[in-house]
Amino acid sequence: MYNDPNKQGFNNYANQYPPMNQPPPYPQYPPPGAVYPGQQPTYHQSVIVSQPMPYRRWANFVPTPLTSGLKTYLVISGIFYLIWSVLGFGLEIAIITNSYSTYYRGIWTGVFFFITGILMLVASCRTSYVLEHISRFLVVDLSLGILALILSIVNLATSTRCSTYVYWYYCDYSLATNLKISILILFIVAVAHTIASLVVVSNAQKRARTSAGPNVLRN
Repeated sequence: MYNDPNKQGFNNYANQYPPMNQPPPYPQYPPPGAVYPGQQPTYHQSVIVSQPMPYRRWANFVPTPLTSGLKTYLVISGIFYLIWSVLGFGLEIAIITNSYSTYYRGIWTGVFFFITGILMLVASCRTSYVLEHISRFLVVDLSLGILALILSIVNLATSTRCSTYVYWYYCDYSLATNLKISILILFIVAVAHTIASLVVVSNAQKRARTSAGPNVLRN
């Protein structure tokens, strides 16, 4: 066989130098997360954020079993609040009629006293009741009662009493003064009883939540 040295040299030149029309080879990049030479590896730490468990508001609306003693207290307190509401209305109307200055405290407190009395009487007729409803009205009664008590003291202290030396339209006779003293005593008794009622209802709610245990949180 005859070997052409020129053809063999051309083949060696073609293998060593590729044609010019071929695309250049693409550079190879390391995969994501790979460590380059001289680079320290990085570690991603997973952070677990613990969030507090939201407070279950419906835990306060657990029906409280009503004992015979608690029912008796609700009946007596409900009657008291109804009497105080009627007395507040009556005394305030009498003060408006016989006095020149008033703050109408017996009217707007009497409305809430009446509602609280009805709720207590309704709850006393049941074996269990959500005392949170009564507790909220007791808080309103306490706030309004304290405000009415302060206004009654101011109204009594700033009133001018009529006498033989002071006789004019802007003064109070003894009847108006006695009425203002009576409504002041009413609010003192009502505020004191409302504080006691809040303590009794709060203790009953705590016993109900304690007896319910973790079942309250699972509901």
